[in-house]
Amino acid sequence: MFLLLTSAVVLIATNIEAGNVALCKDQKDCATCAQSYIYVFGFREYCRWCVSSQSCGGPFACAPGSGVVQREPFECPTKAPIVKGRRYTDKLGRSLFALCLAVKEADPTLCLANNRPDMFLLLTSAVVLIATNIEAGNVALCKDQKDCATCAQSYIYVFGFREYCRWCVSSQSCGGPFACAPGSGVVQREPFECPTKAPIVKGRRYTDKLGRSLFALCLAVKEADPTLCLANNRPDVKLVRRYDVECDPSHNHCAAMLAVSDAAKSIYVVYKSSNMDRQLITEFVHSIAAQLGAWEKFHAGAGVMTYFYGAFQRLFVDSGMKTDLAKLKEKYPGYKVWVTGHSLGGSLAAMTALYLVNQTIFPADRVRLVTFGEPRTGNVAFARAVEENIKFRYRVVHRNDLVTNVPTSMDPAGVFVTTAIAERQPHFYRHLVFYDNDMKRGDTFDVCDLSEDHSCRNLAAANNILDHTNYFGINADEYLKEKCKKDLLN
Repeated sequence: MFLLLTSAVVLIATNIEAGNVALCKDQKDCATCAQSYIYVFGFREYCRWCVSSQSCGGPFACAPGSGVVQREPFECPTKAPIVKGRRYTDKLGRSLFALCLAVKEADPTLCLANNRPDMFLLLTSAVVLIATNIEAGNVALCKDQKDCATCAQSYIYVFGFREYCRWCVSSQSCGGPFACAPGSGVVQREPFECPTKAPIVKGRRYTDKLGRSLFALCLAVKEADPTLCLANNRPDVKLVRRYDVECDPSHNHCAAMLAVSDAAKSIYVVYKSSNMDRQLITEFVHSIAAQLGAWEKFHAGAGVMTYFYGAFQRLFVDSGMKTDLAKLKEKYPGYKVWVTGHSLGGSLAAMTALYLVNQTIFPADRVRLVTFGEPRTGNVAFARAVEENIKFRYRVVHRNDLVTNVPTSMDPAGVFVTTAIAERQPHFYRHLVFYDNDMKRGDTFDVCDLSEDHSCRNLAAANNILDHTNYFGINADEYLKEKCKKDLLN
């Protein structure tokens, strides 16, 4: 390793706040401060409004234990009303708490008469939660819900806490907590997660031949000049342009290419995979923030990982790639658009496909999305948006590929997963194409019906980085060294 000092970044107390938006200390009001952010070691860090000093600062600016506002302007201090009729009084609190005590009685009438004679009882029926009817909730009995979508949105109350019903995929039935067999498919909260079969008609289904054909492009884009690699493996595909940019503050590079096949009447948008060094480590670090619910706002109301968002902006939007793609649309009217990539490239491909449809750059029926070794790119809203906008979509996963389980996601059927937690979780879209083998010619694969992988494959075993670097039995370095010989992959 060597030290690159074309410009030194010295993080000390006097200038740690020099960031992407502004100096935190220059923000003079709470709302502006809370929404401002800086960059520290390449990571976004939101400014902090110190309530006691009425000032804005960066990390460690506020005294420990003092009031701090960050990210959300609505959290800025607001005084409670002090006018009569709008302020809280101890007398008001005692009066209302008397009602809270009265409701504990099977018949609160006498208690109300003695303590709050101005009140009278309207409802005498009691709701008793015991073992035989614990599923009696606000909506209905879970077991009475007969379809997945209705079941997933229904909820019950258990000891006063809302608990969503669970649709057990294997038994095709609805139930409460612990109703589904461990390790089986479960749908809860989100109707869009209900099982959906992948298309089986020709032209809409995934085939091993299709996967190998597209993965050849993902390997070709690794070359500074993919022309020879394409000529040897995909002679019908002609390179339009390759793009290479610095995609993060640490000077890691991202690359992509645009290509065209007149024979297939297709335009190809192909993204290069992550570099297996500090770039992959940087992605892992950013994934930790994503696991805690820190998502960057993307299109269609979706949230994506901050690193992926920055890379997408620099590579697809700012490099001229978006403009060039629009020109190809005019030059090749009616051509399908295949968007693909491996690893980081898979995430950028998914974002690009959604962007193309959401921004009406291409009609939805012409966009095809196939990724390889894609991480969890975004949250539940992102997964839903991809499913709603991209009809032809497949995520190809090789056995225990570690990267495809990053950022990690809590099992949505977990007993302690609340609605708020579930919405912030990293989430996959359908359809998962799962190769539980070496991906050699003739090896089988499964296409899963659920949007998440918890029941389709053993996520606990998804810890092998070698499975991430070896798709279709190909070692990328050896393949490129052999100039992309066709018989190695096809």
